[in-house]
Formats: sequence, C-alpha cells, structure tokens
Amino acid sequence: MKPNKVALLDKKESKKTNRKLENFEENKDLDSKEIMFIHEGRILRINLETLSKSESPLYIQERISPFISMCRLPNSEVFCYGNGSGFTFTFNSQGSFRQLWYGRPYYDSGCVYYNGNVYAFGGSSGYRVVNRAYKFSLSKNQWSRLANMPAEFMLCSCAVLQHKIIISCSDGSRVYDPEIDSYTELSPSSQINGLVVYVIRNRGYIFGSGGKIYESGVRNPYNWELSGNVTPLKNTPFGYFGHYKDAFYFLLRDFCLYKFDIQNRHFSKVASFSE
Repeated sequence: MKPNKVALLDKKESKKTNRKLENFEENKDLDSKEIMFIHEGRILRINLETLSKSESPLYIQERISPFISMCRLPNSEVFCYGNGSGFTFTFNSQGSFRQLWYGRPYYDSGCVYYNGNVYAFGGSSGYRVVNRAYKFSLSKNQWSRLANMPAEFMLCSCAVLQHKIIISCSDGSRVYDPEIDSYTELSPSSQINGLVVYVIRNRGYIFGSGGKIYESGVRNPYNWELSGNVTPLKNTPFGYFGHYKDAFYFLLRDFCLYKFDIQNRHFSKVASFSE
C-alpha cells in the first residue's frame, strides 16, 4: 500500500536524513541517555541521567498498537513497524513523524538498525508466530525479503555486534550475518534463551530467563558464556531499554526501571513511574 504523498518527506529533507544515517559509525559507543517510545498515543521519554519522565503529543491520526515494534535510529528518530496494517513510520522527540512504505502486518517483531537499514525478525500475524525476516532500506524507502529464520520467533530482542545481528528471545538465540543472509547458532549452545540482548563497549550481553546473564567474547558475536546470575524479575516482559555510561537500563511494561552496572554486575530497581 502506497503512503499518502502529504505524509512523505520532500527530497531535500530525505537527503538530509540519509546523510545523518550514513555518517553514523557502527562501533561508536554513544550513550542513549534516554528511553523514548510511544504509549497510548503519546511520546514518553525516560531520562537516564535524572531518572525522570516527560511526555509530549504524537501528531499522527492512525491508532498505534501497543504491540508495534520500535528501534532507535542514529539520527535520534525512532523507527516503528507493524501495527496490524503494516504501517511504518519514524518519529522524533518533537512529535513530528514521517510515513514510510508499508511493511508486513506483524506484531511483536524484533528490529534493529544496521548500516542504513532496519532489520525485522519474526513476530505474530495475530493467528500464528512467523519465521519471516525483512530489511527496510531507509535511503530507498523500500522493504525486501530476507532468508527465513530457522524457527518461529516473536518478542525478539536484537543488537549489532561486529557486523552481525544477535537475535534472542525466550525460545533461543541466533546470529544473523547480513552479508550472506544466513543464520548461525550461538556457541557453545543454542539453548541461550534471552529476554534482552544489548551491546556496549564491543561486548554483548544477553539477559536470560531465570536471572541468567550471558556474555560474549570481546568483538566476538559467536562465543558466549554464562557470566552470572541476578535475582529473577517477576513475569513482566521488558518493554524498552537504553544505556547511560557503563550501565544498561530496562523499563518493564509495568513502568519499573531497572539498572545493570557492567562494572560490578549489580542489578537493581532504580525508579518506578506512573503511566
């Protein structure tokens, strides 16, 4: 389905956005400093330095599903995909948005930005979990099909480590290689089940079920080992996450914010927000 012309960026704005993305260095470790997402038609921002919450309106008429997939782009926009209709768009902290080409109508896909594209894995059609994977070119405003995943996944968490994409969920974890469009199991075991995967300082971390924490080798996307355990959280899935300095922050869907310090491996609840 072709988006309305009035919702598209003009050529000048498009080129400006693409230049920002092209100038992004994949391994440049920048603090996100905030978690930004859509909730009930509003943009919510959690400041990770002050542990405060702010909100602003989102100037969009389409109803946004709570199961839409989102990922941060290097130009500080947030890419959104799914929504039951395949509605695809980006928004920024000022509440403005730009509509992109429609994608597949899947909920709860995992998605991540890499090298000018957004990669989307798995999800649910509303009737069944799928193993489909797609790539969206931000410069061409175009979706393309990737190789199917080895298994059906939904609620995936994705992160880029050494030009590879780590895909992890409660049913297992894989490494996707964008250069050859193929998947490889994590080593030493494919039974690494993760709720969140995150990369900082060229090292990957998978926060698994039961409080297990898995860690990759430095700059090595394939070899992982169990590096510790933390007190398991209650059965509330992670909603959104970011990092500031040497710590990860996880916002659960009950609006409790948790912090994991990678220096001392300490995991703690640091704030609770109202919706």
